[in-house]
Amino acid sequence: MTFSNTLMVLFAFVGYRILSVIIAFFAQWLVKDYQTSQHHIALIKLFANPPRAYPFLISFLTISFYLISFSYPYPQNLAYLCFTSILAISLFTDAFALLISQIFTLYLIPLAWIAAYFGLIPLTFTESFYASLLAYGLLKITYAISFKLMKKESMGSGDTDLFAFIAAWVGFYGSWFVLTVGSSLGALYGIICLLRGKDKNTLQLPFGSFLCLGTIIYLLWSIRSFIK
Repeated sequence: MTFSNTLMVLFAFVGYRILSVIIAFFAQWLVKDYQTSQHHIALIKLFANPPRAYPFLISFLTISFYLISFSYPYPQNLAYLCFTSILAISLFTDAFALLISQIFTLYLIPLAWIAAYFGLIPLTFTESFYASLLAYGLLKITYAISFKLMKKESMGSGDTDLFAFIAAWVGFYGSWFVLTVGSSLGALYGIICLLRGKDKNTLQLPFGSFLCLGTIIYLLWSIRSFIK
């Protein structure tokens, strides 16, 4: 690798690190602006003591941005960088305060349809459209059944919107991958919390954050298709 290439890689890595930090702080601002009594105490604790996972999530995002930008072909890499940036907002807000805004999920699903229509992602418009509808319906049904059986919410409505947004970008196969990995990570996190003495009746899992992590893992896993 020449010096100029090394310098370009270094600048790109630093740039993506800065982007990750900006997204994290933007997510914090969104959470702070979300004024409800339910999250007020959590917000005070959050800004006094940021989550321990904060540095890990920023580093994970930085590496993911870098690998996506240099491993996927143009212009697919630009489309996935845009998708990952939007996804990262929900990753942080859900991790911070169990908040997922429809502005960055449900309302932006048409972006995936447009990207599919113009060939910016490896899905047809039809695949993207129906994948988002199926994902939305699947989690809505799951939400209704679990609420009827458990008499309490097992997931928020924001998780349904987020999963539909994700499915529009990754399609049917990708959706199952994301749901499997995200659920596994969430279950593992829940088990660790219970082993550390958390009360199972009050334990709340940021399922949306695990869906986001599962999605990014899927994008990184898919890179293997472009490695000669």
